Amino acid sequence: MSFKLEIKRILRLFRVNASYDAFNVITDVLRDKRDQIISSVVLILMLMMMSSLCMYSLEHEAQPENFSNGFSGIWWSVSTLLTVGYGDIYPVTAGGKIMAIVFAFLGVGMVAIPTGIISAGFVEYYSKIKSGTYSQRNDDFVVMDLGEGHEFVGSKLSEITMPTGIYPAVVMRGEDLFTPYEELKLQPGDSLLLATTSAKEVEADICEITLEENHHWIGKRIKEIDISRRAYVIMVRRGEKTIRPMGDTLLLQGDVIVLLDRR
Repeated sequence: MSFKLEIKRILRLFRVNASYDAFNVITDVLRDKRDQIISSVVLILMLMMMSSLCMYSLEHEAQPENFSNGFSGIWWSVSTLLTVGYGDIYPVTAGGKIMAIVFAFLGVGMVAIPTGIISAGFVEYYSKIKSGTYSQRNDDFVVMDLGEGHEFVGSKLSEITMPTGIYPAVVMRGEDLFTPYEELKLQPGDSLLLATTSAKEVEADICEITLEENHHWIGKRIKEIDISRRAYVIMVRRGEKTIRPMGDTLLLQGDVIVLLDRR
């Protein structure tokens, strides 16, 4: 019984990805770079097979017990190409040693390829965040302009029908920005900032955060604040003025931050 409980506790660790954004970043990068990673792994496997066959042809006569067939050198090739080098199987002929040196150098380069791909993925991901590009979370924003005669003009937000996976994030009226709420009536010339989620149904909340004295966001730019990857700054109110959020927008004391938070 106690063994089963311990297994459950261990398995619970695999659910940490759903709770912490830092782990979601890792899975996002791996998902974005999966094609390159798979290609590099295939190259490594091909190199392992080639090195095993080459070593068999050079070492079979000297070490028939260790290199009995073309695939018996796989263990040697794995330990060599992955730079582990256990030393239980090794070449003894001059040709085998030279070949081992060549494949050892190739192994260092091959193993570094997926590492470089993943590192580049992290650099690219955080560069997007620093530049204020918030659509890297698999969401995109599009603008719909409501001209004269548009079917939405004169309707309340609660009365319009949007395609599945698309929802209004902000209503722009001239220089003013409005948080979308059900009773807001749309007028000619309004623009709807729509968030799309790849045709997947989404649930989201809109909340407001007032930057009171000593709030840790005061003095920071929007691209520097620590918010969940599922949250978006869609509006900043500063007194009577409404500011469209940009990555370089500097936050001041008294600002009201309007967030759209996907559940």
